[in-house]
Amino acid sequence: MTAPQLDAVIPQICPDGSKGDIVADCRDMEYISSAGLRAFIVLLKRAKAMGRELRLENLSPSIRSIFDMTGFTKIFNIS
Repeated sequence: MTAPQLDAVIPQICPDGSKGDIVADCRDMEYISSAGLRAFIVLLKRAKAMGRELRLENLSPSIRSIFDMTGFTKIFNIS
């Protein structure tokens, strides 16, 4: 349900001309849908287009397993 909220703030998180890494603290994330995964992909693509890194931190074991199953652990920087 919050994927549309993330989509709406992507331009603010990663505005044109901005610099530096983007760190998403996922500590309070209890669930992620396909829409949420897509929102992270959109943010990742925007960050990479600007020469920035996106790092995901504090994924719970259940969310990490979803990233593993979808192959997203291979495309995201997860710490």
